[in-house]
Amino acid sequence: MKNLKSPIKHKIEQIKTGKIFGIQELLPYGTYENVRQILARKAKGGQIRRIGRGLYVKPKQIEQIGQVLPSINEIIEKLESVTKETICMHGNEALRRLRLSTQVQMMPVYNTSGKSRVINIANKKIELRHISEKN
Repeated sequence: MKNLKSPIKHKIEQIKTGKIFGIQELLPYGTYENVRQILARKAKGGQIRRIGRGLYVKPKQIEQIGQVLPSINEIIEKLESVTKETICMHGNEALRRLRLSTQVQMMPVYNTSGKSRVINIANKKIELRHISEKN
């Protein structure tokens, strides 16, 4: 007898390594509880990694280093699209990227239209500070 894979597991296997995906992308293939349970089992088994609430990544495996996660900017972009918030870099980070300052923040700070919070991603902390949107 053939062992048929669930469409959710099949979709997760099709996702490229290093790509961030949300739980919403898998909801057309099953119920919320079913998708959540499969993602939790895959995360516990090490096949995928949970990087935030409802956000997962299929990490790249490099023999000498181990698991390599996407950059903070890629994570922030995906978080922005999932939560429908406006997220932009803090002024100090913008100055550093324009090479107008040499100071580097210990914890990356981003401005958001959502609530203020700190996100923990694999020993990295990202601070999201609420600012009001100006018209």
